[in-house]
Amino acid sequence: ICLNGCYSPSEDLLSQINVVEYGSRESGSEESVSTVPASFDPDDDDLNANWGYGCKLDGIIYTINNLEVYFVEGNELKKICRDPLCNHADVHCPSSKVIPAELVVTDGENLFCFGHYFDRNPKYDEAIEAGRIPDCEEYAYYNCIFKIDPRNQVLRVMTKWIASGSKIPFLGTHGDYVYFLMVDKSFKSTLCRVKKNASGIEKVFPSENNSVTDVAFGDDFVLYRQGDSIYRADANFKNAELFLDRITSFITVKDDYIYYAVYYQKDYPCKGRQTSVRLHSADLYRIPCKDWRDLTQAEKLLSGISPADDFAITDNEIIYRSWDPVSLGEGTSNGENIDYYNGKVMKLDLKTMGKTIVCSDFPKTVSQSRLTYADEKMSVFDSNDETFTLDNTTGQHMRMKKEK
Repeated sequence: ICLNGCYSPSEDLLSQINVVEYGSRESGSEESVSTVPASFDPDDDDLNANWGYGCKLDGIIYTINNLEVYFVEGNELKKICRDPLCNHADVHCPSSKVIPAELVVTDGENLFCFGHYFDRNPKYDEAIEAGRIPDCEEYAYYNCIFKIDPRNQVLRVMTKWIASGSKIPFLGTHGDYVYFLMVDKSFKSTLCRVKKNASGIEKVFPSENNSVTDVAFGDDFVLYRQGDSIYRADANFKNAELFLDRITSFITVKDDYIYYAVYYQKDYPCKGRQTSVRLHSADLYRIPCKDWRDLTQAEKLLSGISPADDFAITDNEIIYRSWDPVSLGEGTSNGENIDYYNGKVMKLDLKTMGKTIVCSDFPKTVSQSRLTYADEKMSVFDSNDETFTLDNTTGQHMRMKKEK
């Protein structure tokens, strides 16, 4: 038996944003289906991947595949909802098809997702009730932040806002808040947050000129990018100081280090022909958190990483890919036909600084995929509706079967 709470609108905290909170769904029967995936391990560490494309909670890896959140078990992608009678069409179902998900992170207790869906436009209803002709559509397209309790299999929309059609991927948790970027039609991004147990959206920066992209959290500080510069501030985004005045493609904080990738474009010679191609590239550095003001203490870990933001930092290793472009001769329309993919997945040992090839024949179908998650044992790659896992020790890879 499921009791569905009704939703109630809360106060608008940003202009033209409608904030709502859906009620939660709770089981009223002791005979309900098991609420825990089979590989549940409460003693394992939690881990978020680079951008919010995947995470690990209680020993279980969660990833986004074709706009749905799945967990990895063996060689299968499984739905969070374990009710065999559920059609996953209810807004509170954690495997709901109603709310497509694009990003997923964890705070060690729950999953938080960035998603989107259509819903009634309250401004339309307000106009009808007031006897006015509505000047808006009856339904609107929303972006939203929602929370999934994977143990109790409950999904709750925390807050939503009318979508602009422009998105910059970022989702993160820190302290009592979930942080995300709200992007307008001109691609100006506003860093916002919502309390984990509330529904009101709050601007992190009170001023209007606050376009922020990358954000990374340390124990008692935060790093964020505005324009081409990285700033370091205290945990409340106050007392900001310039950290790095170079274009970066990636920044994160891991253990006692700040990791950042300096972005540039590089001409790569193509094998098999006297030609070259200009690709996105980056050099990866790390610096002890305590030495952040002295960039001479930064250590270059990797040079010429391509793609420039497709790697994951684990406790002892960095998993990354490198492309070696190969000329295939004249193309059909725009000149040279280039194959960038060499099938290699690499790793850098952070203790010995030795580089090794994890896999040299990774499937070409995921050449344009993203690395959604990695730890010492496994890496997960997702490419639209295909997901592959890679054993970081043996190099064995497999295509995941998807539970229907």
